[in-house]
Amino acid sequence: MLHLIQKYYPKVGDISLYLTLVERQAKRAKVPEELWVSYLVCLLPNNMVQLIAREPDELIKDYEQIKLILLKRYKFSAKMFRQMFIKHLKNADGTWNDFVYELRIYFQEWIKGLEVANYEQLCDLIITDQMKRRVPTEVKEHFIDE
Repeated sequence: MLHLIQKYYPKVGDISLYLTLVERQAKRAKVPEELWVSYLVCLLPNNMVQLIAREPDELIKDYEQIKLILLKRYKFSAKMFRQMFIKHLKNADGTWNDFVYELRIYFQEWIKGLEVANYEQLCDLIITDQMKRRVPTEVKEHFIDE
């Protein structure tokens, strides 16, 4: 399994997407779930491994608990997904389908992080975001003060 997945780099990718990939690859490779944490530890940077190492032994065997710990600590915020959505550029060697897929993921994670549950809230989010980017600074400051 270690040959199927690249190491995780926190500044490059979101931990939730990475863990989804690890889970899918582990299932495809038919790795027993009780070994997932052992494989995952080999793919993570040292600071993340140390976070896991601080947990009790019985917890280290439970992938779902380790996953929750990592998500709590390293999950990108809604604000970060918004930035990634807005500033994302098509990779020179990527396809337009890849670009659309990446944008869709960033957008979905952005609205999920803000707990947008319906069309009305989505409209409000997009309109508010546009207003924040278009109004002069003094108007923004006025609304922030209010």
